[in-house]
Amino acid sequence: MKKNKVKIACLQTTSSKDPQKNMSMLEQLFEKVSSNVDLICLPECVAIFSDNKKDLDFFSKKYRESFFNLITFYAKKKKKCNSCWFCT
Repeated sequence: MKKNKVKIACLQTTSSKDPQKNMSMLEQLFEKVSSNVDLICLPECVAIFSDNKKDLDFFSKKYRESFFNLITFYAKKKKKCNSCWFCT
C-alpha cells in the first residue's frame, strides 16, 4: 500500500498593525516556499497584529478582501490549481 505524503510549510512572521507591510512580507515569504508544498500554515494574526478596535475595523473595511485575494493568488500559483491550502 502506497503511503501518501503531505508537505507542510509553517511560516513564522513578525506582523505589525500595518496591513500593507504585512501583505508585502507575506508575498516575500510565499515566493520562497517550494511549489510542491500542500499546506501552508500561518500565524493567526498574520494580517494585522493589534488589539485596537479602530485598527481592526480599518483592516476589515480596507484590507480584508486584498488579504484574501493575496492568499488565494499564491495558493493557486503554488499548485497551479486549487489544491494548496492555507491555515491560520
